[in-house]
Amino acid sequence: MNFVKSSFYSGIATAVTIVTRLITNKVVAVFMGADGLAILGQFKDFINIILALSHLGTEKGSIKYIAGASTSDTELKNVVSTGFKVHLFSALIVGLFTFLFKDWLSSYLLGDAQYHYAFAIAAFSIVAISIYTFMMALLNGLRYIKEHVTVTIIVTLITGTVMVLLVYYLKLKGALMALVINQFLVLFIVFIYFKIKKSVSFALFTGSLDRAHLKKLLRYSAMFLTSALCLSLSLIFVRKYLSVKLGLDYAGYWEGMWRISAMYLMFLTSSFGLYLLPTFSLLETDKLRKEIFKVWKFVLPIVLSMAAGIFLLKDFIIQLLFTEEFLAMGVLFLFQLSGDVIKVHSWVLGNVLVAKAKSKVFIGVQIGWTLVFCSLAYWLVDLYGLQGVSIAYCASYLLHFIFMNLYFRKLLWMPQVNRH
Repeated sequence: MNFVKSSFYSGIATAVTIVTRLITNKVVAVFMGADGLAILGQFKDFINIILALSHLGTEKGSIKYIAGASTSDTELKNVVSTGFKVHLFSALIVGLFTFLFKDWLSSYLLGDAQYHYAFAIAAFSIVAISIYTFMMALLNGLRYIKEHVTVTIIVTLITGTVMVLLVYYLKLKGALMALVINQFLVLFIVFIYFKIKKSVSFALFTGSLDRAHLKKLLRYSAMFLTSALCLSLSLIFVRKYLSVKLGLDYAGYWEGMWRISAMYLMFLTSSFGLYLLPTFSLLETDKLRKEIFKVWKFVLPIVLSMAAGIFLLKDFIIQLLFTEEFLAMGVLFLFQLSGDVIKVHSWVLGNVLVAKAKSKVFIGVQIGWTLVFCSLAYWLVDLYGLQGVSIAYCASYLLHFIFMNLYFRKLLWMPQVNRH
């Protein structure tokens, strides 16, 4: 399937996902308020952390090696069975630790041990979502884009419906339950789809663990695992600090702002994500430089227009997506949206690091950004209140962008050096 078709199908799935998120965000805001949104954000990022740990960051590597082995049945079986076992065994270990520390996790992350039941269920559901993640990686690696998009849309609609219904009837308890119940549902959905379509044989999962393929998978895992952990841990830290310093409702306001950013940036990252890595992998020196600037020139007017539109309509958007209670988050928009514009351009350079397998630099940059963002948030919230967290966000990505430009200075700004 070519780039245009894959982007088209990906765009459909993205559109459905965003519309579903808009609806669920509104329901959560109406029935749970800012406090509930903050707690839900903490739990959701915890789920993201244990999900990343449950497959050791091998998801992208699985897609890469499944795609490379798709022409050989024996090779494909070795790759699939190895990847599946990594997901299964890692998820079992992560689930065990989650169950053992459920009371502490509930108290620390959500501020109350009464939510331990959600962590207990999450301990079991993580196995389901880890296997589901691998099965979707299998569809992606085999280039079954239509099947991948179809399952994604079905999963999005069903899980979104479950979230809305449980929040409506059970409020915060329902939201927490929906996040973990949905993990079982998505595995059931993809399993049934595999059964009906018979596009993939379950015999692929029955091979032994191949050490050679395991080493290949782990070679890429450090980058993606670090990226997922750094982002989720930084969000958890900042929400926790905001709730302690200013109050839980202020953590909810920032969570709302973060969701707005995530939704409109998803259009760009999902569209270009399929294009940047393979393209950057094939290009060197001047051709790579020209491609980076071409992408920047294309992205800049789009992200600027979107950010400007959101800023001008911020009060309307807040009341549309949330409630009047959230109008206090208006002070976050200027610096958050400015940070988003810089972030997208840094993200393009981040794809160059991944494409060229600069794993040590990539990991160092991720950890460095996390430390800078959390430190600035701690300092600036104390000085400027809620707005301080958006200033920290913008400043951290400005420093990130400056560092990336310095690192790639010969490639980007001294092209004559690359010709010798």
